[in-house]
Amino acid sequence: IHEVGIKTNTIKPGNVVVSGYVRHERSGEPVANASLFVDSLNRNVLTNTEGYYNITLPAGSHNLYVQSLGMQDAKLKLVVYSEGTLNLELKEHVALLKEVVVSAQKLANVNRVQLGMERLSIDAIKKVPAVFGEADILRAVLTLPGVKTVGEASTGLNVRGGSADQNLVLMNGATVYNPSHFFGMFAAFNPEIVKDVELYKSSIPAKYGGRLSSVLDIGLREGNKKEITGSAGIGIVTSRFNIEGPLAKDKTSFILGGRTTYSNWLMDLLPDEYKNAKASFYDVNLGISHRINPKNDLYFTGYISNDKFNLASDTTYGYSNRNFNLRWRHQFSSKMLANFSVGSDRYDYAVKSTRNKVNAYKLGFDINQLNLRGDFSYVASPNHTLEFGASSIRYKLHPGSYVPNGGESLVTPDIVAPEQALESAIYLSDRYTISSNFSISGGIRFSLFQYLGGRDVSYYAHGVPRDESTVVETKSFGSGKVISTDKGPEYRVSARYAFSPSFSVKAGYNSQRQYIHMLSNTTAIAPTDVWKLSDPNIK
Repeated sequence: IHEVGIKTNTIKPGNVVVSGYVRHERSGEPVANASLFVDSLNRNVLTNTEGYYNITLPAGSHNLYVQSLGMQDAKLKLVVYSEGTLNLELKEHVALLKEVVVSAQKLANVNRVQLGMERLSIDAIKKVPAVFGEADILRAVLTLPGVKTVGEASTGLNVRGGSADQNLVLMNGATVYNPSHFFGMFAAFNPEIVKDVELYKSSIPAKYGGRLSSVLDIGLREGNKKEITGSAGIGIVTSRFNIEGPLAKDKTSFILGGRTTYSNWLMDLLPDEYKNAKASFYDVNLGISHRINPKNDLYFTGYISNDKFNLASDTTYGYSNRNFNLRWRHQFSSKMLANFSVGSDRYDYAVKSTRNKVNAYKLGFDINQLNLRGDFSYVASPNHTLEFGASSIRYKLHPGSYVPNGGESLVTPDIVAPEQALESAIYLSDRYTISSNFSISGGIRFSLFQYLGGRDVSYYAHGVPRDESTVVETKSFGSGKVISTDKGPEYRVSARYAFSPSFSVKAGYNSQRQYIHMLSNTTAIAPTDVWKLSDPNIK
């Protein structure tokens, strides 16, 4: 028998809120999408991606059933006196079945109010045919309806006709600008570290913004809080490892993973003109989670990746991602949960030529962003949930530099002036289940984009091609001064009506705004693609 709240001799009538976390008994990691069902009330709730749940019950005795895929079912006897916390642990369940596959995905799609949302577990991803023995997240996403690749040897995605730069790729809240390795043959995400993947093709939640087409949100595991475990693998062209465990048992955990390649033997099989070609990459993930107390948790995520290759012996291409994020989760009450985060993201590339020492050059580009956001979730009732928050991103781009490579080079330096901008947003969304058949979700996001000074801006004659001959005025703006402002609301509405447990009809409307764009001379994502901020001339 599990008692919740302050025990008294008599139980006062009325509804109370019971909340808590569902975790894996062996590792201590959160169990997402676990079902908690109270049979006497026919009431069911699911845990979120952090394993958190919130359920409203009448004071008194109840039978609680807890279920999750891959876990043993649990039945608990509850005695609820008043509002309180109940944290649960589920044991892993392994069963050998003969050619039987049970899937609840179709019913989940029928019951969910959101349109165009797909969720992939890491187990499902590992079932997709692997490239050189390596499970690939983006290849798994390509199996979903409405998603196509932008071209061969590329992991760029076209989602429902959108271009590759119109997809927001997040990894634990960090923006990844180039999600591929090794000419697009491998995704930049270590499958041993990934927990789950969510793709929003429509009905994008109001907390997401900045891209027109889709959001790919990749969640990473927190690490085993009970014991140290690890694994390693050797493939045809790559090797990988991961290790995880407690730094302080049941309180602080870490997870560390890395991958690298030894692919030069493969390059030797190319035609003679490419015999000297070289290619390599590596990536490293680090995650640390710390429980301060039952209502406060800290999470740190770090990611570094680097690619380097040359197709001709005199020119070397390289690009890298750097992502760091610190998140604080705070539970104000059993009804309100909040996440506050600060992060730094960087993507850069460099092309170095050494064919002739006198003409040797280095071509470079980088984009840096600082992120600050706060997200709140308030459960007003079992059928009514509010989410609201704010975010801000500070961009700084170095669009291009052409400089000497080495002391003997006579190349004349040419550096494009850096760009800066501030993108801020506030949002509010509401999910309301009106009846067992009808539910609705609505939200509004207001975004503000300010293109900042520190450069000269040219203005062109109206109605004619924009080039040097049509410039009518050039203004110089000091650093931090607002050059131009774009702003406006973004609406998100969706509704669902269920005619039966296995059939429902949905409708939705979305509007999005995007203020950063990719300039490319190829149909596929290339390492030398340049990102450009919206300015007075480009919207």
